[in-house]
Amino acid sequence: MVEDNSSDNSGEVIQKRIAGADIPCTVLNLDTNGGLSNARNLGVQYAKGDYIFVLDADNIIKPDGLSFLFQVAQKNHATAAFGKLQVVDHQLKDLGQYKSARMPSFHEFKHKNQLDAMALYKAEYLRETNGFDVEMLLHGWGNEDWEMWTKIFRDSKTSVKFIDEVIGLYRAKPGSMVADAIRSHSNNAAYIQRKYF
Repeated sequence: MVEDNSSDNSGEVIQKRIAGADIPCTVLNLDTNGGLSNARNLGVQYAKGDYIFVLDADNIIKPDGLSFLFQVAQKNHATAAFGKLQVVDHQLKDLGQYKSARMPSFHEFKHKNQLDAMALYKAEYLRETNGFDVEMLLHGWGNEDWEMWTKIFRDSKTSVKFIDEVIGLYRAKPGSMVADAIRSHSNNAAYIQRKYF
């Protein structure tokens, strides 16, 4: 887990939760907030497994969600695997919407992101392609997953698998990074289009 110098006490909460855990856990505490791409890349660098699962603070993985993703990814030698995310409010009330609800095509990423970052990625692929693009931060905040998915879908050697069932919850709340991402959309789109299209 990467604690990216957050302003709340999440680092302390995580340290308490993983104390005495059955599996090895490491918390990387950063002195400065370097953004999502930097934090994710640092996590990839320190991770020891064959796959990396991205779980942002607002999202929740269902108890069997991760094992579903892993089974599908491993069986198909997939570069990435994702499933539907049920959109809920800050009190976990169902809002009747879904994110990452279908398999998109590469060209759909030209004008907007199609998938949430909450997915399972092959660690080797992330390392070979330098992970999440830290340059995205120069063009706006909160769309790092857009660049990653565009890169994956553009690469003819990758394989992406979709699980057509809910594997987790996506919390939509006011004042989240999504609002910043919406404001940065046109700058992010211009960068994505220059880089990949």
